[in-house]
Amino acid sequence: SSSGTGPIAIVGASGRTGALCVASCLQRGIPVRALTRSGSWSPPATDAADESTFAVDSELLSIHKCDARDLAALEAGVAGCRGVIYTASASKKGGNAKAIDNEAVVATGDACLAKGVGRYVVISSTATTRPKSLGYLFTNVYQNIMAEKRRGELGVMSAYKDRDASQTYSIIRPGGLEEPKLNAVLGPK
Repeated sequence: SSSGTGPIAIVGASGRTGALCVASCLQRGIPVRALTRSGSWSPPATDAADESTFAVDSELLSIHKCDARDLAALEAGVAGCRGVIYTASASKKGGNAKAIDNEAVVATGDACLAKGVGRYVVISSTATTRPKSLGYLFTNVYQNIMAEKRRGELGVMSAYKDRDASQTYSIIRPGGLEEPKLNAVLGPK
C-alpha cells in the first residue's frame, strides 16, 4: 500500500549502507522492515569515541529473510510498505553484479509496482552516468559493476515510465559512502 503509515523496507539491510539506512529510519521513529538474505540484522558499527548508544525499538523494526534474486520473496517483503530503499550490491557472499546491481534492482521495482508501494529508492553510484571517469573505469573492473548498475537504473526507469503519480522512484547516485571520521571537516563552519 502507498499508505504513509506502513514501514519502509530496506533491501540489503545487513550491508554497510543498508544498516545505516535502517538505523537512520529507526532514529527518526520510522517503522522499518529490514530485508536480508540471512534473515538477521545488526546495528551498524559505531565509532568507539561516539558516546551515543543505539537502542533498537522492537516495535519499529521487523526483520525478514529475503533474497533480492527471488521475486516471490521480494513481493512478500515489500507488501504493505509505504516505501522501499534498495541498498544491496554485488559481493563475494551475495551474488554477482548482473544479478544484484541490475536484475534484482529491476525485480524489486517490479515487486513495488505489483504490491502498490508508493516510493522506490535505489542507492546507486555517481559513476554510472560517467563511463569515461576514473571512478567508473576503476570500479567497473569488478564484474562490470558500473555498467550493470546503469542497466538496472534504466530498467527501473522503463518500468515506471507510464505509471501514474501514486507510484514513483528515485535513483540516488552518491559519490562515495563513508561514515564520518573524527576530526574530518564535514561542511562549512
